Amino acid sequence: MFIAEGVRLLEEAIRHQYFPQRVFHISSNLAERTLNLLDKFQNLGISLQEVSSKEMSRLSDTDNNQGILGLFEIEKVMTKTTYTINQKFILLLDNISDPGNAGTLLRSALAFGFNFIMVTENTVDLFNPKVIRSTAGAIFGLKIAKIDTNDIANFLQNCTCALAAADINGEDITIALKQIQPNMGIILAVGGESHGLTDDIKKMSNLMIKIEHFTAVESLNAAVAGSIIMREIFERFSKYDTKIS
Repeated sequence: MFIAEGVRLLEEAIRHQYFPQRVFHISSNLAERTLNLLDKFQNLGISLQEVSSKEMSRLSDTDNNQGILGLFEIEKVMTKTTYTINQKFILLLDNISDPGNAGTLLRSALAFGFNFIMVTENTVDLFNPKVIRSTAGAIFGLKIAKIDTNDIANFLQNCTCALAAADINGEDITIALKQIQPNMGIILAVGGESHGLTDDIKKMSNLMIKIEHFTAVESLNAAVAGSIIMREIFERFSKYDTKIS
C-alpha cells in the first residue's frame, strides 16, 4: 500500500480511475474543494474514515496537510512482467536517488507518452511520499516494473527497440536520434546526478545521448535532462505507430 495526500493528488487519482481503498479526513476546517472530493469518493463507494487533526498529522508526511489522504494498492500500478509490454516509449530509471527527480521524471514520462516505467533496485522507492507528491498525480496513469539487467537483456531480445542512455559523454541528441528507425521502440535510460547510469546499463545501450549546452554549467539536473530528451523523442516519433513491433 502507499499513501497519496492532498486534494490535487486525489483528484488525479479519480481522473485516472485509480481509486483508493480508503480515504482518511478530518471533520472540520475543510475547503469546499475538499468537501466536493469527499462527496465524489462517497458516491464511488470508497470507504471514508474521519480522524482527528492530531491523527491526521501522524498519518501525513507534510507539515501543513490539507486534512485528507488516500490509501492505495501498489499492485494496481506495478506489473511483474515486462515481456508482454508493447509500449513504444519506455523510461528506465537507474541509480536515481533523489525523490524529487524521480517524481518529476514520472510526471514528464506521462506527459510525453512514456507510460511504462522500468526501475532498477538501486533507484529510490517510487512509492515514497515525496516521490508521489512530485509526480503531481502522474503515478496513477503509469505502469511500473522493477527489473534487473537480465530482465532488460531479455526484453531487448524480444522487441524491435533501441536502448538509449542519457550520458554526458554521448552524442548530441539531434545526431543520436537519427540512428533510430521510426518503427522502433525506444527505452530511454536516465541515471542519477551523482553516479549516472550503472556500467551494465551503458554496455547494453545502443546509443548514448547528451544535450548540448554552454560549458558554464557542468551538467543538467537529471530530471531536467530526462524531460528534455523525452520531449525530443515525443516530437520526432509520436506521429508513428505507438506500439513496439
